[in-house]
Amino acid sequence: MISFLIGKIHKLSPLKVHLNVQGTGYEVHTTLSTIEKLGALSRIEDVILYTRVYYAENSQSIYGFLNEHEVDLFDFLINLHGIGPKIVMSILSYCNIEDFLKSLENGNSEILMKVPGIGKSKAEKILFEAKNKQKKLENIIGQFSEEGLMKEASGSSQVSSLLLESLETLGFNRKEVALAEKKVQMHESGLPDLSKDTIQLWIRTYLKYL
Repeated sequence: MISFLIGKIHKLSPLKVHLNVQGTGYEVHTTLSTIEKLGALSRIEDVILYTRVYYAENSQSIYGFLNEHEVDLFDFLINLHGIGPKIVMSILSYCNIEDFLKSLENGNSEILMKVPGIGKSKAEKILFEAKNKQKKLENIIGQFSEEGLMKEASGSSQVSSLLLESLETLGFNRKEVALAEKKVQMHESGLPDLSKDTIQLWIRTYLKYL
């Protein structure tokens, strides 16, 4: 299995990137958001795409993503009964991933029905299949939540970093904090902006969900 490719961008099209890997060209199917991000990169720098190869009767296709969390989400969706790679890539192209994960978690079919080719019955089938893999779904949601928290904490906001460090000091690991963050986002819409003055309130709020 090809788990990742490292090379230079040769050509971009709406849902494909042609990657030059040491003189060999690979056609990689990807999402609209990935194409947008790749378009901002220089053609002379190396990029890494985490990949999955899908074999059909008379062909094979490579699907590529910028991080391993998206690969895990691809794997989760492709293993739902009756869901093929084209539908998966349409979902990941037309849906905001955070909103999509919320729709899976809440059983909301409206977001899925906005994807071309997915009607009400197909959307409900996807939601039903996802609920049957609840534990795996929770892990996927936790990965994306943790990634968001990590990005925030590693950026310019020292207060965000302090929030994470405070919760870790209290004995919670980053995965637990990431899952709590998801619940805070869902249920605590009235929280003030995170700052040095409000951090104690944020810590107490997170503790409600840990």
